[in-house]
Amino acid sequence: MGGVIRNVDPVRDKFNLVPAGGHPIEIRYDARTRFYQNGVRGSVLDLRPTAHASVETTLDGTKIYAVSVHALTHVPGGVTRGQVVSYNPATGKLSINASLASEPITLLVPTDTPQDLVGQEAASTSAHSTVALAAGDLVEVKFKPGSAGQGVATHILILASPGHRFVFGGKLVSLDMHRGTMVILNGADNRNYQVTFYPAKFPASSELRTGHTVRVTAVFNGTKYVAEAITTE
Repeated sequence: MGGVIRNVDPVRDKFNLVPAGGHPIEIRYDARTRFYQNGVRGSVLDLRPTAHASVETTLDGTKIYAVSVHALTHVPGGVTRGQVVSYNPATGKLSINASLASEPITLLVPTDTPQDLVGQEAASTSAHSTVALAAGDLVEVKFKPGSAGQGVATHILILASPGHRFVFGGKLVSLDMHRGTMVILNGADNRNYQVTFYPAKFPASSELRTGHTVRVTAVFNGTKYVAEAITTE
């Protein structure tokens, strides 16, 4: 995660990291945490409230711990993934529910920012006839620092839009017949995708086992991928 360091507390071994356009995230550290200043190994004493940093983190229960902290003398850009809460083309304001952020983050999207669909071009029906950012989209956004701490988008990948169809093909990583969910390691991008299905609609699903190679056509409904067709290969 990248952001601005605030409220360094060497007594309680924690500090706040404020992502561009986001809200403070409490980060804890301990004797195992590695600290760097512009690439040079240092210590927690090198942290400054005005420093910008890239922080590698891990979860311990509900607490976020720093594995390493790379403090920089310049403001970094970054990449964030999440679901679009709102987008106003007139103002260019984009609000995203991003992972690990307790509240939506806001980015500025210039009119010439590239927006590309990923993995859903073959949809037979869709909510968008052209590439158009909208609420409910799953996105990956590259951004750079702007004025007053406002992140500015430089490239937007629309990973999934409500109503679009996807074809996932690869190894079945996990299967829960009771809940009607499966996780597929998609061969096209080597990512895991959870797909919901209705066992009664697919009687052959009772023969599925983890490790099988499957091909699943699914529709993204705004919250999850729902299977329309399942075949084994």
